[in-house]
Amino acid sequence: MAETELAVVPVANKADFNAFIDLTYRLNADDPNWVPQLRAEEVEKFTPGGNPFFEHARCQLFLARRAGQVVGRISAHIDELALSQPAEQGMGPGTGNWGALEAEDEATAQALIAAAEDWLRDQGMTRALAPMNLSVWEEPGVLVRGHDHPPMVMMG
Repeated sequence: MAETELAVVPVANKADFNAFIDLTYRLNADDPNWVPQLRAEEVEKFTPGGNPFFEHARCQLFLARRAGQVVGRISAHIDELALSQPAEQGMGPGTGNWGALEAEDEATAQALIAAAEDWLRDQGMTRALAPMNLSVWEEPGVLVRGHDHPPMVMMG
């Protein structure tokens, strides 16, 4: 692999898992408006046995590396309970999800999304509803504007 070549690989061990968790903190460390989750909560969220979601879901985490450095991450997941919902409700048969997307650049994001969607297809899914960090009860959606403002709650 060339020094600048991007490789997207499944998380395969504890070191990979820690790199998956730590990346978001590294990429956002200098953002004055970023409010990080507690690391222990992030670990629990993506740990089977720590998060009840995994009692009815399958998940594959991926890392993107360039020149030995982790430069991106994504999760691909299938909620078995959601597969039985009518498609009109947003999920339904053949619907998988991807989320937890963090990337240093657009090319990395595109490669990660492609890997997640390939995994979903390999699992028999025919569409992806995304971004969704595991379930609709976690963190669905993506911030597309307002990055320069601190987050607020109870503004209504």
